Amino acid sequence: MSLQEIIRHVLSVYHAPLPEELRQLVLLVGEVVAAHGKRDPVRLSKLQTTIRQLADELSLHMRKEEEILFPWIESGRLPAPEQPIAMMEMEHVAAGELLEQLRILTEDYSPPDGACTKWRTLYARLENLDRDLRTHIHIENDILFPRALDPTRA
Repeated sequence: MSLQEIIRHVLSVYHAPLPEELRQLVLLVGEVVAAHGKRDPVRLSKLQTTIRQLADELSLHMRKEEEILFPWIESGRLPAPEQPIAMMEMEHVAAGELLEQLRILTEDYSPPDGACTKWRTLYARLENLDRDLRTHIHIENDILFPRALDPTRA
């Protein structure tokens, strides 16, 4: 695939659906906290905060990629976008750390005994987000970015 094809794939498969999924997760965790916050107040509060933080960080991150980095890569202009790529990779590490917090807070996305349908749905959707976001980051870090930095591989 060309760099443009990789970028189009990332945009359509990962970036396009992510804002709505994050919005839905923020709403869903709010409903779970409202209904069950007394059952596990510390963990559910931390879960809600982590989901909101991930949503905020990813929204800004994707805007930077879509408005600055991806157009730069597609243009082929020099110098190669080393600094923006380094920044995106650092932000990918931060997103990975938030995913790890989610995994810990949800005990590997395993709903507690007696969890309602919304709670189970939340955990299932978080697990899907984790898988998709890790794949998304892999494509960018291990395929797109190295090729963008090495003109012989573009």
